Amino acid sequence: MDGKKILIFGFISDNFLEISSFLEKNKIKKAEIEEKISYMLNTILSSKESTRSACDFKIQKMYHCLLQDFNNEASKKRCYIANQNLLYIAEEWLKLDENVLFVLLYENPIEILRQKIFSNHKFCFKDILMDWLRYNNLMLEFYSKNNNKCILMNYSNYHNSLIKYLSKHNNPDMVYAENDAYIFKNKELFDFLLESLINKDYQIINDSYEKLEKNSLSPICKRKFSSENVEKEIVDLFYFIETNSILKSKNKSLLDFIFDIQEDLEKLHQENLSQINNLNQTIETKNKTIQNKDDLLNFQAQYGTAKSRIQNQLSYKLGQTMIVNSKSFLGCLLMPVILLGIVISYKQEQKIYKRKIEKDPSLKLPSLEQYPDYQEAIKFKNYLSYRLGQVIIKGFKNPLSIILLPYEIVKLIYKFRKR
Repeated sequence: MDGKKILIFGFISDNFLEISSFLEKNKIKKAEIEEKISYMLNTILSSKESTRSACDFKIQKMYHCLLQDFNNEASKKRCYIANQNLLYIAEEWLKLDENVLFVLLYENPIEILRQKIFSNHKFCFKDILMDWLRYNNLMLEFYSKNNNKCILMNYSNYHNSLIKYLSKHNNPDMVYAENDAYIFKNKELFDFLLESLINKDYQIINDSYEKLEKNSLSPICKRKFSSENVEKEIVDLFYFIETNSILKSKNKSLLDFIFDIQEDLEKLHQENLSQINNLNQTIETKNKTIQNKDDLLNFQAQYGTAKSRIQNQLSYKLGQTMIVNSKSFLGCLLMPVILLGIVISYKQEQKIYKRKIEKDPSLKLPSLEQYPDYQEAIKFKNYLSYRLGQVIIKGFKNPLSIILLPYEIVKLIYKFRKR
């Protein structure tokens, strides 16, 4: 194996991002056909359960051209393909091409659990650990059969071991690097708690991990936890949890108080808005009333009122004069003369009005219906004064009607008294 064609797989939490970056820095490029290989793997695995033996999966002839493309690309440069599902076709690939280096990576199950916890996604401890166990048992099975074609490494400590291995196989320009893994506060305590969980309920996981470490090119020495430090950190952790709980309670009370104030302010604001709207409506109503009164006064100042117009009509004047003069004997004697004077005066007024209109049409009075007090004024036409004047005018229009005029007058007066 010259290390020009590398197939990488393993149960890894970061989807091979770190090792891909490491290989790229060392001029080992990702194969251009990697996406096509991923598609091939998805197609092959879709019809079978990945829990079965790796040798059960076959690479159909239609995909053999991809392996040839990988060979052609590797003849020009060092390249790799990294995919977790490569495990399931590794046996078949090895039969078709023996000149391939398999890099088998594994992670401590504690690391897998820690990454899952910090991913903020819901998961089941048992499901994750069982998936890890099934996969790594299959990988150990493949390694035991083909250890001369592959290297097994701990993903947390692969850098320098991989460099040393590849440097011995025609890759002398590899760059040594230190594993700069992210370490967070209380990591030792966190790992201790996870390891305690695994030791208590999943001993089979520990057994599998020990087998991986035993065959690994880059094993990690088992950590020793200081009981004193762990005890102190546990106490600190519980204190932190308790303090955090108190703070959360206080924060909740403070938030509730703030929300109550906010609701009160919102309620007060709505009440103020309602009062302002009511005041604005009142002001608007009063302004309209004032405007209507101003319009009425302006109209009356220019055209008078409908009441005065009706009272100035000849019918009303004649009837009103008859009623007033009928109250005395002298008035009755002078009534014909007075009525005649009213008729002459009315006709003169009408002539003067028509002349004014001819000179200035804007002086023409509007119809009675246009007056604001028309509905009130129209009642005057039902008064005795107006009706009496109408009877007199009607009687004098026809000479024959003059004979019946006294009868009509008496009849009208009797009718009104009866009401």
